[in-house]
Amino acid sequence: MPSTERTPRGDHLPRARHPRHPSRTPRAPVRRARQPEPAPAAHRLGRERARRPRRRDGDPHAGALRARANQVRNVASPPGHHRRARARPRPRPAHPLDDRSSARRARLDAACRRAGRADHGGAHGGRAVTVRTITAAVDLVAESNLPPDARAVAILVPGSGPVDRHGDARRLPLGIQRQLAEGLAVHGIGSVRWDKRGVGESAGDFLSTGFHDLVDDALAVVDDAAALGLPLVVIGHSEGSAIAARLLAERPALVRGAVLLSPYARSGLEVLRWQSRALGDDLPAGIRFVLRLMRTDLERQTEKTRQRLLATNGDVKRIGGARMNARWFREFMAYDPSADLAGAPQPVLSVAAAFDLQSPPDDAARIAELRAAPTRTVTLSALSHIMRTQPSPTLRAYRADVRRPIDERIVPLIAQWMNTLLDD
Repeated sequence: MPSTERTPRGDHLPRARHPRHPSRTPRAPVRRARQPEPAPAAHRLGRERARRPRRRDGDPHAGALRARANQVRNVASPPGHHRRARARPRPRPAHPLDDRSSARRARLDAACRRAGRADHGGAHGGRAVTVRTITAAVDLVAESNLPPDARAVAILVPGSGPVDRHGDARRLPLGIQRQLAEGLAVHGIGSVRWDKRGVGESAGDFLSTGFHDLVDDALAVVDDAAALGLPLVVIGHSEGSAIAARLLAERPALVRGAVLLSPYARSGLEVLRWQSRALGDDLPAGIRFVLRLMRTDLERQTEKTRQRLLATNGDVKRIGGARMNARWFREFMAYDPSADLAGAPQPVLSVAAAFDLQSPPDDAARIAELRAAPTRTVTLSALSHIMRTQPSPTLRAYRADVRRPIDERIVPLIAQWMNTLLDD
């Protein structure tokens, strides 16, 4: 049994000696201070923020650190904290007839056709909006906007590319034809527009469609619109201006006149060559410097691609890993609208965009020189090819420009010219 002795400090409590080492005295027990209760999670926010690890580039644990930071960020702030999170306002539900979204417009059109009526005019200020199918070489889905006091009908022909009747491409929703239709309706002018072959709700295949197929589709739309009993005026944009020239020549008894937006008066091959020179100047300085270092001539490479397309004999050709509409390129590059424009007896309004990099702005005045019939030429300053204003000519701003409407000068200019034409 271990022996006991008094401590030298005078403590009367006995101390036990170690059984194996009698000379070693065990230490007195340490009295620990009482630990406070853990603070609630909300009050630990300040300390957790102070210990929050900073993100370091290349750290393999960066994902875990961010996850931990997100957990801390989700902790509720203590009462009275000056950084309270504001509640997000709930998005207001869209009106059932709101058709500003292209997807919502498609759903509205489909619902109207299923119901046996094609008018959702509550969203169009009382205009009769009809979506129906026009039978051509393929079935084309067309939309007509007719105000009650319509004096004429505009045939809206879009530019190149896979665009629907609103003028929207999948990656670039320009909305040119939709905005023209809505603006002209305010001035008492109706309109008809349609989905291209293989685009939107129309049948067919876009890649196998040629330029002359698009002309035939536009002729079918003109013949169908003639049943409305109103004067017809063709409004073509870019490639649509060349199609409008064919309509003037093919339907002189039905088409009263034409409005050409960003037109050209040369062959499609010359237009593409002009584009290559104009777009080369629009490249950033850094890219041009790298191309010079690599001794790369973009204009010469694009010319080789054009010659390869001209040498094809099929509808579709794979070049550089991408399937291209070879037949359209062959027919587009071969057609020159100058002859049709020169021989057409109908009046023409030719509108050029001063900052156009896809159609030569000088060709609008050239059209007036070719023609003997009445022709008015207007060049709108600071206007791009997609009918938006720009501080300087560039294609790099297209994605931002599509969020804005078309230039406010365009619709009044067209409406005034058409009313003058109808009054004569």
